[in-house]
Formats: sequence, structure tokens, C-alpha cells
Amino acid sequence: EELAPKPPNLDFEEAASLPLAGLTAYQGMVHKGNLRAGQHILVNGASGGVGSIAVQIARAMDCRVTGVCGPDHVELVLEMGADRVLDYTREDPLAMGEEYDLFFDIVANQSFSRTRHLLRTGGVYVRTLPSFESLVLAPILNPFRARKGKAMDCRASSADLEMLGTLVSEGKLRPQIEKVYPLEEAAAAHTRSEGGHVAGKLVLRVKE
Repeated sequence: EELAPKPPNLDFEEAASLPLAGLTAYQGMVHKGNLRAGQHILVNGASGGVGSIAVQIARAMDCRVTGVCGPDHVELVLEMGADRVLDYTREDPLAMGEEYDLFFDIVANQSFSRTRHLLRTGGVYVRTLPSFESLVLAPILNPFRARKGKAMDCRASSADLEMLGTLVSEGKLRPQIEKVYPLEEAAAAHTRSEGGHVAGKLVLRVKE
């Protein structure tokens, strides 16, 4: 119930980087966000491990994708398939006047109350980290709202992993790895990760 075959066109380091980030992206957008083909999604944190996969999944679903990231990663997010990229140091995504079917807040630095004006009727705000609003208020208020706010928790799922594997095999999804560290440099990898500006994923290589 938790395993799936490794796609043959991924090496083991790429495969190791996919499950957690891929499941977070897929479950957050499809299961929680009800994303469907042709919709417009904003991915807040589009250059990170989850974000770079989210952009590719949404693109594979024929969605229009707006990504938000820092200035150093704009080109990367465009390469991943985003239609438009906002540099958060120069543009405020909350003030752009766009409307979205899904606001996928991977960075979790926004909230439903701040983003609801960007959501179309039936739109969903999904954040990857829980908050009082998303855990307590949203379940009470969502049944009465035309727009909804949700938090997610990532769960192991062989079915979802197989879906990700299919996208990989079809050439629609490829994990983005910034750097592979030897296991003895795990502390350096954590330091880099905690800096908050990793492009894609970091991988630890365990010696055979």
C-alpha cells in the first residue's frame, strides 16, 4: 500500500527525491485542491522540491500555471512549464488582479483570508503547513463558503506513486535535484535546506 516500482528512466538518486515531494504536490493539488484540466493554479514556492514537481504536474494536466519564486529561479520555473513567473522580491502575487481555481501555498506564508479575493467561485486555497485557521475554522466554515481554505497532510499511497511514475515514464515529470551530498556531509545538506532557497531537492548518497 506504500510502494511502487521505480520508473526505469530515473536513476536511484532521482527516484529517491520523488516520493515525499511528489506526493505532497499531487495530493495537495488533486486530492485537496480538486485540480482539473484547464484550470488556473498559482504555486507559491514554485522552485523548491515540492513546487518544481507541482508545476510539472499541473502542466501535464493542461492547467495554466503561475509560479512564485525568488529572482534566481525564474528561468528554472519557466523551464518546468509555468506560463508565468512572479518574482516575489518585485511583484506581490496578492496584488496582481489575477483569479485562480487553486492557490497552492507550499511556502505557507499566506492564508485563506488573505488570498480568498484571488479565488474564483469554487476555488480552493491549500497550504502545506497547518494553522489555526486551516485546522479549526476552515472545517466549520467551508460548508457555507463558495471558496474554501484547506491544510493538507501527506500520506503514503502506492496509487499516487504509480500516477507519478506514469508521468515520469511519459516524460511529463522529472525531479529537479540541486545537489547530491555524500552521507557524511548531511549536516551541510541540512544547513543548505534550512536556508530556504533550494532549487528542487537535495539528495544524500549512501555508500554501498
